[in-house]
Amino acid sequence: MFEVIGYICVSFFIIFLLVVQYHVVTLKSFKKGTSFIDRICGFTPLLPFVVVIFMFFFFILKNVFKSLNKWFEINLGWFFVNGRKRSEWAKHLREKYK
Repeated sequence: MFEVIGYICVSFFIIFLLVVQYHVVTLKSFKKGTSFIDRICGFTPLLPFVVVIFMFFFFILKNVFKSLNKWFEINLGWFFVNGRKRSEWAKHLREKYK
């Protein structure tokens, strides 16, 4: 019960931070006539969210690579194994992908 309340509170806090940072960026940073330093100072609070988005993107890519690697090993990997060791390869795959 308390975990759910904690997740909800953290979610609302993150949404609040995103709204505040959006207004900081739109009101200060990207208007004409602002200096380069003001633009960087306005964009800096968004950097943690940009980093999290990139981490999520690379996490998805890693999982896709693992899935493709598993499919390749199961379906096409036998082609690259020496004929006498195919039974050992099949045993290895059974243990690896239980």
